Amino acid sequence: MLAIASGELIPGKRLPSTRALAKRLRLTVNTVSAAYHQLEMLGWVESIRGSGVYVRARQSESEPQADILDRLIVPFVRSARSGGFSAEALRDRVNYWLAMRPRRFVFVHPEPELRAIIVHELRSTMSWTIEDCGTHRPSV
Repeated sequence: MLAIASGELIPGKRLPSTRALAKRLRLTVNTVSAAYHQLEMLGWVESIRGSGVYVRARQSESEPQADILDRLIVPFVRSARSGGFSAEALRDRVNYWLAMRPRRFVFVHPEPELRAIIVHELRSTMSWTIEDCGTHRPSV
């Protein structure tokens, strides 16, 4: 999302295959596939069967903000209501989380160079404390 929102990945750009990205990031193919599916559900990318996954036009250019929010909120509300939660309980919890301000943001990525670039960008735009770490476990 960050690469698309920042313009690093332009509309029409083909993303790496799930296998290639999984290998590069040392993740499972299922994890990458789920991430691509989530990006597609949020309108950031478009999957073309047999061809690949491509960056869509920026959401703000192609879709009203309310529609984007609705696609995020409606499944949550339906799930919560089917779980027996009242509208008042939902409002209370949403208001609670909207009022919360994180004290820090931790960015985790296995590639130190890319991590340093992203952390630098985050620090220049956010007022939170930004921390970073790799995915390697320290030896004991």
